[in-house]
Amino acid sequence: TPELHGIAGSRLAEFARGRGMEAVAYKGDVANLRDFVGKGRPLIVAWDMGRGRYHDVVVIGFDDQRRTVVVHNPAEGASRAVKSGTFEKRWAGAGYWTLFVARDKAAPGPPTYEELVARGVAAGRRGSHAEAEDALQRAIAAAPSRPEARVELAGLHFLEKRYEDAAAGFASALVYQPDPYAREMLAASLHLAGHTEDALKEWNRLGQPRLDQVEIKGLVHTHDRVARRELALSPEGVLDLGAYRKTRLRLEELGIFSRIELRPLPKQPGHVDLEVDLAERHGFGDRLEIATRSAVNAIRKKIVLRYFDLGGEGINLGLDYKWQRTQPHLKGSVEWPRPFGLPANLRVEALRARPSYDLGGTFTLRTRGGDVSLRRVVGPGTVAEVGWRVRDRTFSIVRPDAPDGRISGYQLALDHRFLDRRRNRFDVSARFFQALPSLGSDLSYPLGQVALRYHGYLSLPDGKPIARSALAARFILGRGGHRTPLDEMFTPGASSEMEYPLRGHYARRRGILGGTAIGKDLNLLNVELRQRIADAAHFQLGAVAFYDGARLETTAQGGSRRMHDVGLGLRLASRRLLLRLDYGRSMSGDGKNAWTGGLGEVF
Repeated sequence: TPELHGIAGSRLAEFARGRGMEAVAYKGDVANLRDFVGKGRPLIVAWDMGRGRYHDVVVIGFDDQRRTVVVHNPAEGASRAVKSGTFEKRWAGAGYWTLFVARDKAAPGPPTYEELVARGVAAGRRGSHAEAEDALQRAIAAAPSRPEARVELAGLHFLEKRYEDAAAGFASALVYQPDPYAREMLAASLHLAGHTEDALKEWNRLGQPRLDQVEIKGLVHTHDRVARRELALSPEGVLDLGAYRKTRLRLEELGIFSRIELRPLPKQPGHVDLEVDLAERHGFGDRLEIATRSAVNAIRKKIVLRYFDLGGEGINLGLDYKWQRTQPHLKGSVEWPRPFGLPANLRVEALRARPSYDLGGTFTLRTRGGDVSLRRVVGPGTVAEVGWRVRDRTFSIVRPDAPDGRISGYQLALDHRFLDRRRNRFDVSARFFQALPSLGSDLSYPLGQVALRYHGYLSLPDGKPIARSALAARFILGRGGHRTPLDEMFTPGASSEMEYPLRGHYARRRGILGGTAIGKDLNLLNVELRQRIADAAHFQLGAVAFYDGARLETTAQGGSRRMHDVGLGLRLASRRLLLRLDYGRSMSGDGKNAWTGGLGEVF
């Protein structure tokens, strides 16, 4: 405490308490001083008068127009005006010593909201972050619907580089009062915390940021124009979140990049550059990955080859050959982005197969045909597809649900992502096919399917192939027409490649279809709880608990079927490969169980 000269010197607080008054000495600041004086509660402050002399005055008001502070000065008289600069210089010399005096001990009461905010701000400026946080938290508790303390606390967290906490604080303040500053700081906090899309969403509400230039990195074999024509963003415009998502989806649809990262790089306030960082797939891909996939496929008597980015034009070629005696097939495909200037990606597929069935008797189907489709990104999370499918088919027996002849019809598809957040994703996809005599079909029937898929991280994602903890679920609703033939019906079951997983029931017996019911109408629910159990430098190991449930109506076996399976599985991830092993057991009372293995997640 400075040695004051005047009323009782440095013993002024003691002098006041001795006369039944409450006196509190502390280090003040201008904001705190204004708060008290504005409420008619004068404060005593110390001045440094030079040569080691200190003097006390009573602050009673501020005159902002004249930039003066009004004080009662025992040495000069009452209501003396002092220049603000002179006042603060003298006060700073005395260490901002301040004394609050009340008539009795009950008078001060608890500090007001404004006082708590002022204390928090002052403590933060002094670097006393714990004290500042305590004061601001008390202010929030005192007036939860006021935003000032929330903004100040979030700012404190921002300075401490606690960006997640800062973002939560600024967001909570905006709930109670719109504020461009709080929204700007919310966007900055989200960006620094790695939530780029959430940051863009907040910046866009302010009409920001302006995009200055786009740089594409990582292209070695792919022509720059192949990637650049997929950009839905233009320099000198606002970096819009919708266009940002549309650009990423367009690049994903090419299928030639194993990694796509879009990074806004802030420059001057309100301006960014965009860095598009790509990792190419080229040729047949990584040798180790090819060897691993080939070994797994060889066990299944299968060869799968893909050649990516032919000639740097983004063209992908595929070959799938299976020599299994009961299910041989040969399939080839070409994917060509924007051929001949078309605003869509072309996919052409040709197929020849001879699957076997056992439905009270063994028989085979010989089929060949092709698919042609055009696929286009039509929105930030939406892809539309239109195409034509044709099959020439011959069965080895005569059955009402297995007529020979040609199937020819149009097909439509729509994929849409309704929710795309860091921890939660929700997708919907719809497929529809209609065989028509006007398109050369011997049969006429509709076939439709809607799939809902949810994926949620139960712990913060870290970008690794196997999440620390996650929940995934999918529901499929499939419907066929009265004349839908056997080879177009829904076939749930367990196998190395499962379009409709039912992991306690093998889809085939000794490689022959008919192990589970085959039906025209399908309701299918798949749920997985995924947990990482080991995380090493070059691999991750995970465990899965799952439920698969299916209901089929109008089955080839007759009547309807309801099946429920539960099970456990293991996942091993290394170098962009994920191997799975699952064991499922039927809960439907039929005693079925199945072991399956393969590449990638089931759904």
